[in-house]
Amino acid sequence: MIKLAVSFKGVIKDYILAHGLYEPTKQTKYTLDQILDVIEYVLITGSSWRSLDLPIFKSAGFKWRSIYYHFQKFSDNHVFENVYNNLLNKYFKTNKSGKLKYLSVDSSFIKNEYASNVGVNGFYKKKRLSKLSLVTDSNGVPISAILAKGNYADQTLFYKNISNMMVQITQNNKNNKHKRYMLADAAYDTNEIRSTISSLNIHPIIWHVRRNRKDKTKNKKFSKKETMIYNRRIIIENCFSWLYKNRRINRRYDKLNSSYKSFMYMAFIRLIIRKM
Repeated sequence: MIKLAVSFKGVIKDYILAHGLYEPTKQTKYTLDQILDVIEYVLITGSSWRSLDLPIFKSAGFKWRSIYYHFQKFSDNHVFENVYNNLLNKYFKTNKSGKLKYLSVDSSFIKNEYASNVGVNGFYKKKRLSKLSLVTDSNGVPISAILAKGNYADQTLFYKNISNMMVQITQNNKNNKHKRYMLADAAYDTNEIRSTISSLNIHPIIWHVRRNRKDKTKNKKFSKKETMIYNRRIIIENCFSWLYKNRRINRRYDKLNSSYKSFMYMAFIRLIIRKM
């Protein structure tokens, strides 16, 4: 593991200052530290921006419109996404092959309160939903993320993930020691997906079940080794669980995709810092 003296606020603050996205004047009421502390508070607690006008914040003199202005400015300049990509590059400087040995793909529904980018999914009590699809590495660190309407199929999102990887996953070394695996549940069980994964020189381990009586294919039984490898897929379930502890992304209140993605990448930053 890389041992870096990094903190959530520290890495974001360094990026903002390096790119001149915060230049205080005589009229500036808040320091950059205060702004980032409040944004992190909103991320973790899931509070609304307007709640910053409550008495609990009066002593600090916070006004939600001022904090939101800075958040939107950082969001428009892709600050949080770029910071995460920078950390990802540092993270993969050591043991890249080991970290990419066991890749996992899965999707999760997000209850949607106000956003316009929604779909009605009949398998989830017909609620208005968004969908977050991730590919994670061996440690549960996201290396691809797609935010879509809730009625998008997992298979469609899989191809979008493959074309939007933040790191190169294609394996050119055929040495068995460096062999890579892609782990997925039965939602990804198609010949096309298996072929796509194999074309990247990655071995697919995908759960198969008979969908109906007309399906003549038998339930595929994993070997003992494949079963042990497939059990590692729990890491992506743990990843979703940890990410949703940041309550601002557990349920979607942001109408704009860019706003929700900013909180999403902030959650990624908090996660990868724990892994470094």
